[in-house]
Amino acid sequence: MKLSAGASASVTTIKECGSFFVSGTANSTTVFSGGTLRVEKNGTANCTTINAGGLLWVDNDGIGNDFTISNGGRLQVNADGKITGWMKVYDGAAVSVYGAVDFDLTKTSAGATSSLLNNLYLLDNSGPSIRPNAYTLTVDATQSTGTYKLADGGNDVIVGGADNDTMHGGGNDTFTFGGEWGNDTVEQLDGGSTLLWFEGVEREYMYLDRSLDDYAVLYCANGSVKLLGVNYVDVSDAFAAWDDELIDGISLRFGDDGSDQYSNLHSAGAFYEFSSEKIFEDKNFRMLA
Repeated sequence: MKLSAGASASVTTIKECGSFFVSGTANSTTVFSGGTLRVEKNGTANCTTINAGGLLWVDNDGIGNDFTISNGGRLQVNADGKITGWMKVYDGAAVSVYGAVDFDLTKTSAGATSSLLNNLYLLDNSGPSIRPNAYTLTVDATQSTGTYKLADGGNDVIVGGADNDTMHGGGNDTFTFGGEWGNDTVEQLDGGSTLLWFEGVEREYMYLDRSLDDYAVLYCANGSVKLLGVNYVDVSDAFAAWDDELIDGISLRFGDDGSDQYSNLHSAGAFYEFSSEKIFEDKNFRMLA
């Protein structure tokens, strides 16, 4: 079945051996085992449910808006596909990503409980994709001020990149800084651990100061990092003693330590200034900015 550009269809069911090719707008589609919904260029699928054995295929320049992938269901997103609204992926679902994908946050709401993806870990990156995959984030100047979350769940690598960023963690996270990263703020939202990894600056040229609200601020010629919720007095002694664990759950690392983790981060661009506009995901580490 083919839905042409400019046309729309609502409350469609796709069963075994059925295929629905969408260049228009498909609303409230349910795909069962053996069925395929393929969103082609300039097509949009709204409020889609993929059951076990079903496939949602978001092609180049297609849009998947508000969808659920059940246990046993499959999602495939090709290069330049766009994901918007909300995305709920259950354990047991299979997700394949083939190249650059745009996650559109313009329809999400600000707040600690609001996110586009329910669990970043369920994006398993199983496709034969471009390395590294580049996940862009789209936001709009008219959105209200607040914290916008891409995803719940997972231990992430969060890239400072260029310009002044506010970065929030939600697990045991690594925050990376390289080049001239600007004046950034880091906050760990739910009590997880924080590793601050700096490239291009040596430990002896990193300094500690306090903000006007008494939070700890790390700074050097390349930029600064304000540790929201971390009092200056709680970390000043450890910093002065060159202890890389400033306080329980907050650690520092500088440059190449010879580890595989550093090699993986460096090769994926985690310390590059342009990384502030990208998300990378590769096997067991995920990077957001």
